Amino acid sequence: MALITLIEIWRIIVMTFGVGFIFSFYVERKREPKDIIEQYKSGYMSKFNFNKDNILFAAAIAAPGIILHELAHKFVAMSFGLQATFYAAYLFLAFAIVLMIAGFPLVFFVPGYVSISGAGTYLQYSLIAFAGPLFNFVMFGISWLVLKNSKKFKLSRNAAYAWALSKKINLFLFIFNLLPIPGFDGWSVYYNLFKAFF
Repeated sequence: MALITLIEIWRIIVMTFGVGFIFSFYVERKREPKDIIEQYKSGYMSKFNFNKDNILFAAAIAAPGIILHELAHKFVAMSFGLQATFYAAYLFLAFAIVLMIAGFPLVFFVPGYVSISGAGTYLQYSLIAFAGPLFNFVMFGISWLVLKNSKKFKLSRNAAYAWALSKKINLFLFIFNLLPIPGFDGWSVYYNLFKAFF
């Protein structure tokens, strides 16, 4: 079985731009207008403010943590000899984009997932579920180290901002995905660990 297929690469590309568009509503590199009149004139008040630079900037910050989280599930599952396929959740992405355009302040969405099949052990399934959040924790640690050594790396203001956002996003993804809620990675981690030992 191929490590990653062309259709999966296509799904990753679509998901990257979808996530970039959604997060671009939270990430602003440009100066925010100072007063209400300027906001109205600039179109900043309308949530649908298509800015290619902000979308690419947001995609570069948010997409790696989300996509590599899912790919961690996939590759760990494959290392155990299981079938694992990455899918973009097109319907959820479209729904989240519509909500953002409509002006919803906070949107929860599932941009993608990995479908796993095969006869694995409970411990293997627990490790597969933990792989995604663990990757986010590693990315959080990398972001923290880069920011801690920002003077040594001579980070620009935008680069420091991007690393700070990456740190927050990956910490959030790590904690959120380990909550013991059915359907979340955390539920699968704890449930399968319990079944493995009891």
